[in-house]
Amino acid sequence: MVDTGDTTYSVNASVVDFHHRRGSVVVQVADLGGSPGVEIVLKHVATAIEWLYVYKVFTFHDGALRAVSLPGGWLIDDPFGLPTGAGCTPDGRIVISHASDLNPTVTRRATQRFYELSGTRLRPVGREVGTVEAGAALSGAFPEFEKPLFRGC
Repeated sequence: MVDTGDTTYSVNASVVDFHHRRGSVVVQVADLGGSPGVEIVLKHVATAIEWLYVYKVFTFHDGALRAVSLPGGWLIDDPFGLPTGAGCTPDGRIVISHASDLNPTVTRRATQRFYELSGTRLRPVGREVGTVEAGAALSGAFPEFEKPLFRGC
């Protein structure tokens, strides 16, 4: 829920197919481009088979607070699965990345996908693949892997 002082806007922030253990936490209020204003990034701590961190993004569009369509519906950061990163580039694009391996002792490949916010949808605007040498932190080469996700926005 967002209260501007004059008007209160609300939207369903829940995620389906998961059992919630805690309520939503606002991780970031950030300008992700698109229409003027800011977006709200929420993190849910949820369970399916294991603990997951489920991120949803909301924006004010066409006079209402609306969920942003992320690839796959929402962004899941699974501490037991392959590393996921999400953030913003210095030129204002959104970057969502995935690494090829959990093991920091091997060279890992990171696939970065870049987006621009258009209304309530992320529009793909590019893709890059890079590597992180064994022993180096993913976030050193790819800041979007820094926790919490969207931290650099």
